[in-house]
Amino acid sequence: ALSGFPGDDALFAVDAVSANEAWAAGDSYPGFARSSTLVARWNGSTWSPEPTPNGNPSGFNDLAGVAAAGSTVWAVGSSIDPTSSATRRALILQRTGGAWRISPTPRVLPSVFLEAVDATGPADAWAVGWGSQDLSSPGVPVALHWDGATWRSVSLPSTASTTLNTVEALSPSNVWVAGQTLIDGWNPQPYVAHFDGTAWRRVATPTVDNGGRLTDIVGLSPSNIIAVGTTGGGGTSLVLHWNGASWLRETAPDATLAGAAAVGPNTFWAVGNRFDLNAYEERTFTMVGK
Repeated sequence: ALSGFPGDDALFAVDAVSANEAWAAGDSYPGFARSSTLVARWNGSTWSPEPTPNGNPSGFNDLAGVAAAGSTVWAVGSSIDPTSSATRRALILQRTGGAWRISPTPRVLPSVFLEAVDATGPADAWAVGWGSQDLSSPGVPVALHWDGATWRSVSLPSTASTTLNTVEALSPSNVWVAGQTLIDGWNPQPYVAHFDGTAWRRVATPTVDNGGRLTDIVGLSPSNIIAVGTTGGGGTSLVLHWNGASWLRETAPDATLAGAAAVGPNTFWAVGNRFDLNAYEERTFTMVGK
């Protein structure tokens, strides 16, 4: 249990800078039909929530990603549009000088859900997710880039309904995003794109027979990238490995993988859940890859 938190809350993302600095982001639920942003800091011994603003103080506010780089910390998500209960606005919080503020974003689509953020420094950050014209329209990939002064929207190559779930920025000229795209309008397949400092290009991934989506991507080195997720039917892990030339599917224990983290140049952890048939319930799952 964590002390000092508002209660009725949840954390969905974490980023560790060092043994004495880590950040976690999520939501708290102070009342009916309302949620507030929640960011907590680890100082080496305790977690402490910090005051954070909301895009819509009287409505829903959600944070799905967090990243720290230098003296800047970012947290991203969405908030209910105050003018329409059916649409969402991108929400980006920036921490500089010890205080959090809302960082203005361009209005890309009527509804935008930011899912992840990563940064290489105070003047280079990426926030990704998806958006739509309305809640019944196909998803469109959304990528926003911070140049040290403003966020701007960047187009990604996509020929179908595509949503982005994660981003990994190894350097300003080496950025990966991953998620899923629909083939023929119904078959979900992994989606990966790469930025080389000049342009984005989609990178081919193995076809998954029963469909699949990627939920996290981590770089152990420029030639050793791991993307994790789950197959379309759920319950079967999806692990893709970039070897510097192509993406290959790796064999892994069956599970629904939600997140991953690099540990040095050759090891990574993946976490999620899997169904325990003996207990007939879901169990937490962790996996280490080398």
